[in-house]
Amino acid sequence: MNSGKIIRTALVALPVGLFVLGMVAVVVTHVSPKSLHHSQDENLGKNLESARMTQRPVNAGDLKLLVETLSSRIGERNLEKQDSLKKAAVWVESTLGPSNAGYPIRRQAFDVGPDKVWNVIAELRGNSRAKEFVVVGAHFDSAPGSAGVNDNGSGVAALISLARAFAGSQQARTIQFVAFVNGEPAYFETNAMGSVNFAAEAKREGMKIEAMIDLNSLGVFSDEEGSQQSPAGLDDKFPSTGNFVAILGNADSGEMAEMARDSFFRASPIPTVAGSFAEKIPEIHRADHASFSKKGFPAIVVTDTDKLRLPSADSLEQIDFEKLESVVKGLKVVIETLANP
Repeated sequence: MNSGKIIRTALVALPVGLFVLGMVAVVVTHVSPKSLHHSQDENLGKNLESARMTQRPVNAGDLKLLVETLSSRIGERNLEKQDSLKKAAVWVESTLGPSNAGYPIRRQAFDVGPDKVWNVIAELRGNSRAKEFVVVGAHFDSAPGSAGVNDNGSGVAALISLARAFAGSQQARTIQFVAFVNGEPAYFETNAMGSVNFAAEAKREGMKIEAMIDLNSLGVFSDEEGSQQSPAGLDDKFPSTGNFVAILGNADSGEMAEMARDSFFRASPIPTVAGSFAEKIPEIHRADHASFSKKGFPAIVVTDTDKLRLPSADSLEQIDFEKLESVVKGLKVVIETLANP
């Protein structure tokens, strides 16, 4: 073959080869495997030293930037704002993925009418008890007409910060950090809800979920008397000052909620209310943790109580990022305790 033919062949083959490699990369990164149990890239999971280099301590500055990116730069995100909803999912993937936090990422995709949506799963493979799972989740969508600053920008920021803090670490149980799609009340207990799909598939596969923690609105605090409302019939459960976080389960998760409270205190001075009465609170009883409880998995929700404290928290100025940092540091100890029984 003469030199001219070689050059022409190379010019044709090079872009074709790059295209094929690109398509392979998309498939490897984004096609959801059939099983929720295992990382799709085992080599990445084993390369703890490399992942450990991406670790970041929980800090208020990062939390603020994450909430700002999700609520201001991406903005309202729901089935009525499909482009933004998908942009939010891809942003979570990129932020936690191999090039940033070092996690293998997979999508759990499903159809809602004509639209395809997906949960984002980042996994830290356990060692001695790898087939037992701790799921940490937060929904990344927002209500129609809302930028979703506190509900649930603060929860997603906490999720990402926790994943970064655990990157490359060794835990006994496997931890899955999951960003759920469609967690707003309009989708509660329907097949459009991301956590309903995750919990149902986990049950079908026999996945051994030992604990699920739902992060749902975590950033609003007030020291003013009367800043906290109580649901009807629960006046004796909540203080009248909104300076605490609630760690709540349904009737079968009270022990887990109390254990979480005790672990939380080891790293955070933020007051807590813990108990097994989540199902008695209309504002939160059907949130993502309930999808797991209904399938028999132990699950709790950690929340500032959302609209019981501030009916509409949709600006960065309403978030106390220093206290949010303290909450997330407390949650890190809770997760460590659950992952290493």
